[in-house]
Amino acid sequence: MSRFLPVRMLVIAVAAGSLIAVPLAQGASAATGTACTGAKTVTNVKTFKATTTLTGCTNPAATGGKGTEVINFKNTNAITATITWNKTGTTLLKISEKSGPKVNKCPKGSLAEVVSTGSVTGGTGAALKGIPKGSKFSESVCYNSGNVVTLYPGSKVVI
Repeated sequence: MSRFLPVRMLVIAVAAGSLIAVPLAQGASAATGTACTGAKTVTNVKTFKATTTLTGCTNPAATGGKGTEVINFKNTNAITATITWNKTGTTLLKISEKSGPKVNKCPKGSLAEVVSTGSVTGGTGAALKGIPKGSKFSESVCYNSGNVVTLYPGSKVVI
């Protein structure tokens, strides 16, 4: 059982940073979509949940400029997240993850880069109008052995 611990810790660390994005190639919707330049994550390994505070978000009519995301990673095959935006509603996400390239720009001491992609599955209020169902989501995080999750250098959340 202990040989699975590193894999579980990787999944936990990745999920903890699930709103840290590298701008991936996207269609025209990305130009009018939402991007957040700041994210601070706190992970609760016992409950398989992480909370990320998003800042510097564009699309203020939909986001209010900031939000709080709660990520549920108990089932690593079905990671879900709910972003509660600053007085504008919510965005619901379904997320999948994969390892990033071994050669990357993660800070020295990082164990890996992990890239997450997904889509909006629903939401409420002005947030749902500004970030509609089906909008694409992408992110990239760096993590270290202490489960510290950081933004991939130069990246941002893209929804």
